[in-house]
Amino acid sequence: MPPHFFQPEDGLVESHGSFQVIHPVTRVQEFLRFAHALTITPLPFQATRIADRNCAHPKLARGGERLPLARGRILPTKPHLRVKSLCYTQKTVRWFLAGRVCKHHAHSSQAKWARARGRAAFFFALCLCCPALTARGQIDPVKRELFQLGYNAALQGHAPLSAYAFYYHNQPGWLETNLTLRLAVAPTYLDSELGWKSALGPRTDLGFGVAGGGFADSYYEIRGGKYLPAESFDGFSGQGSISLYHLFNPDYLIPLYGIVRATGRFVAFSPTGDTADAFEVPENLGQFTVRTGLRWGGREPLLFPSLAMELSIWEETEFRSQSGTYGFSDRVIEPRSHLFWAEASIAYTLPSWQHTFSAGLTAGTSISPDRFSAYRIGGFLPMVSEFPLSLPGYYYQEISAKDFLLLSGRYAIPLDRRQRWNITVAAATAVANYLDGFELPEKWQ
Repeated sequence: MPPHFFQPEDGLVESHGSFQVIHPVTRVQEFLRFAHALTITPLPFQATRIADRNCAHPKLARGGERLPLARGRILPTKPHLRVKSLCYTQKTVRWFLAGRVCKHHAHSSQAKWARARGRAAFFFALCLCCPALTARGQIDPVKRELFQLGYNAALQGHAPLSAYAFYYHNQPGWLETNLTLRLAVAPTYLDSELGWKSALGPRTDLGFGVAGGGFADSYYEIRGGKYLPAESFDGFSGQGSISLYHLFNPDYLIPLYGIVRATGRFVAFSPTGDTADAFEVPENLGQFTVRTGLRWGGREPLLFPSLAMELSIWEETEFRSQSGTYGFSDRVIEPRSHLFWAEASIAYTLPSWQHTFSAGLTAGTSISPDRFSAYRIGGFLPMVSEFPLSLPGYYYQEISAKDFLLLSGRYAIPLDRRQRWNITVAAATAVANYLDGFELPEKWQ
């Protein structure tokens, strides 16, 4: 690696669009046109000087004059040169252009190295420089207003109602410049958080959350691939939480966040019209949850983000105010459960075709799980939670597992230029150790 690569440099890029800083990560910028493939389109008859070791032959393309630019400053030269990305760094733009406009040593080993490293850096910048955030992963720095609607239907059999509809609103600079208000409003449920930027220092933020409403804690009993309404019941809850988000590497391109969240929750259960008379629903209970995690990268709170990358690892402990039996006195509420899981995911949009593909791998294990804390796998509702365990072809939350490994992938082809309509193909497979009493013939689904 050339030593001068590690030196800080300025990159001057002339474009037809203005810039906007969207996230306090060093050197990350984005055009105001925040959607899909954005371009850096140079004007005709412009010249470039790249005064570095890869190209020592700077000239003007017009008039034979020399352009007295400082070392490392660049301007695009080719009218057709288009850099498609949602975000980029000054160093990355310089890398990419250095491999494309230097003709003097176009076939030299240095030029080939420049092109190779430029393409690699450009790809990673596309995947990693996007705003690193997840719903409730850290404070969202982007203003958003979204409507989400999802419904999971079964082609055969009797499945529980599985759907969501909510309005998502995120408002940075609410009341004060360092406050961010996030709201998710559903017909029967409200989830909110007030984010306080730099509350405990320049790299540590706080979030205060309030949530509650009806049916979010309803439980559907599914055993052996069959839905049992007589053993299912509704759940209503209210909760408050406090979250700490700490950025470990403010000077690095890919953010690494540490997250600690403490949540107090009260849940009230009631039978449905289909619950059996002899079935005793659980008593109302309080629950205290502590979640800790490390997230490197992240993804936007969108249905199918165009660019994303995440590596994360998590631990969650649930403490309950009471334990005991319920149902037909044949099922138990554990006083304490521990969950451990990790996730790796990536999403990328091909610049020329605008096709989007994504892949994800999630694995988890548990200690002392019960029906309320076991991993529930199945269905396809991507925005139902921060970590949806989607498995198309199954009822929503059909599989109850103590340990699992889930691999998924998706490929989307746009049908119009604005990408409002897409054809999407998705597939997933899972291997699981089932919760006692919920065994299926095969571990691989």
